Amino acid sequence: MITASERDHLKKIIGWRHIAQVNKYLIDQGVTNRDGGYYSNTYISTVFNGHEKNTEVEERIWELAEIKTKAAEELEARKKDILGKHEELSADQQKESTLNL
Repeated sequence: MITASERDHLKKIIGWRHIAQVNKYLIDQGVTNRDGGYYSNTYISTVFNGHEKNTEVEERIWELAEIKTKAAEELEARKKDILGKHEELSADQQKESTLNL
């Protein structure tokens, strides 16, 4: 079961409308309940908040959190790369303008 502390961290990682995002992920992954239907937002919320235990849904919640974390890390790396290149260009431009004087 997901603890209150884990829930709070998962909410921050997954972000706004976290239950809807989990629901979409479950549907995309083809995860269904025992009747063959998709899980409701209410049920997902119950599992997410630690009131109900469902190993499969919990595993998918953690998978989604991992995907979101990796995406955020990749974005930060791209930002640093772009900013580093921009700083190099700025330094080169400053050297050129000094040489042209």
